[in-house]
Amino acid sequence: MRHAQRLARRAFTLIELLVVISIIALLISLLLPALGQARRNARVSACIANLKQHAQAAANFASQNNDRLPHGPEGPGGFNGVLGAKGRPARAMAIYEVFPTNGWGFPYAGSSSANPGLDTFARINPVGGFSADIRGSSMQDFYLVTLGPYMVDGQGTAMLQDVFLCPSHISRQETWQRWRELMKKRNGALPAIDSVAGNRELSRALAVGSYRYSVAALTDPLVYSYGADSRPTRANELWRPRVTEGFFPYEYIIYNRAADMVYPDKKALFYLWEASHDRNSDFWLEPGATATVTLGDGSAKAMKPYADLGKVGPRQEHAGPAYIFQAGGDFWDAHFFATFGGIRGRDIQ
Repeated sequence: MRHAQRLARRAFTLIELLVVISIIALLISLLLPALGQARRNARVSACIANLKQHAQAAANFASQNNDRLPHGPEGPGGFNGVLGAKGRPARAMAIYEVFPTNGWGFPYAGSSSANPGLDTFARINPVGGFSADIRGSSMQDFYLVTLGPYMVDGQGTAMLQDVFLCPSHISRQETWQRWRELMKKRNGALPAIDSVAGNRELSRALAVGSYRYSVAALTDPLVYSYGADSRPTRANELWRPRVTEGFFPYEYIIYNRAADMVYPDKKALFYLWEASHDRNSDFWLEPGATATVTLGDGSAKAMKPYADLGKVGPRQEHAGPAYIFQAGGDFWDAHFFATFGGIRGRDIQ
């Protein structure tokens, strides 16, 4: 009897047990957000590391290509000018019949009106939304075919590696895995570009990476000048008549050089396209979105463009975004995409 009484005095009461459980639940509720934030910060840091590798690759490219910034190969001429003039950036690349790019080779559709491989100039589609499939890709969003050899080992789809993917972009990692598996089924052969749209398996698999290359690095900086008469940049004049075509006029596609950057520490070269680190935003330019960016001096950083770049500087001084995107019915300044002053302008303060 006395032993039972002693055991009863040592046991927890129901109220004490509930208090302990409540304290544990409270501690968990306090720790989980901090743990989630720590994991997010780790992914952002890994994303910045990816873009630092982009910066190193761009420097390696320039050192081996007469100080040129990454671009498509020189056009070989022929096909009635569809492929591009000799000495100029190729109008199309990665074509089996012309010149494969480090293992990449798409069948040519056989018509000057068809998309001959991958267009290397800036593809603009502000009305139709954002297209990430290979059929509508360009050097702006599928730069890895030329920059990839300076970053990763392997050829063709072996270059589809994590350095081109944001660690928070889970859906794209799954997409690229489907791409690799699809290419195994096809013995490494890529499909014709014009066959992708009607094939659900292909369209779900063939997609670009998480980052984009600044259009300003691919085009003539005079396009983005802002005249003394305060007229807007000529970019809108050139793009808008061609929205349905999606092409930037070839005569303005040039090889820029690394030395052309007047503000290398303020000029964006690569940036995160989708707001993969943020649940409530879709693209890098929206309020609250976190974007990682590579700068011309080789550095990389994370920022919130909408909040941090609201007042970069006046257009007349070649600062700030030279174009506006439409996303979800709203219009946003397209930071990093195209800058007043082009490659000679600045994206950040």
